[in-house]
Order: sequence, then structure tokens, then C-alpha cells
Amino acid sequence: MDLNDQNLTLNIARQLGNREGFFQFYFKELGRYNDGLPVHRTNVEAFNYVNDLHLDYFGEYRYSGYDSFRKQLKTIDKTR
Repeated sequence: MDLNDQNLTLNIARQLGNREGFFQFYFKELGRYNDGLPVHRTNVEAFNYVNDLHLDYFGEYRYSGYDSFRKQLKTIDKTR
């Protein structure tokens, strides 16, 4: 792994390590396209991708499932 890969890995881990960063990463994934098509077909698919990344970096899921994640998202929406 070269230095650029290590920096990217560290930046992703830092972002996924807190709730706000997790949400930002999720929304970035929702907006990601490849050849004009969305990378993730559904919100759940994007969530699972990000939650699996969290598992890879930290050894545990950040959220038990999409419903738990959505509840947290709603609390943030209400505070803004």
C-alpha cells in the first residue's frame, strides 16, 4: 500500500468514525455515478455499503440496520 492509499484509508476511517461523517459519506455515495448510472440502486444499498466499510475499518457496524440509521437521520433533520 503506497502513501496515497494509506492517506485515503485514514481519511475514510476518520470520516466514518463519527456520526456526522458517516452521514456525509452516505450522501456522497448516494450521488455517485458510473457511466451515467447510479453506483447504488437504492438508499438501502448505499447504506449497506457505508455500514460495511465501517465494519471493515472498526470491526463493528455503526448501525444495526437501515431503520436504525433512518431514525438517527430524522433526529438530525429535526435539529436543523
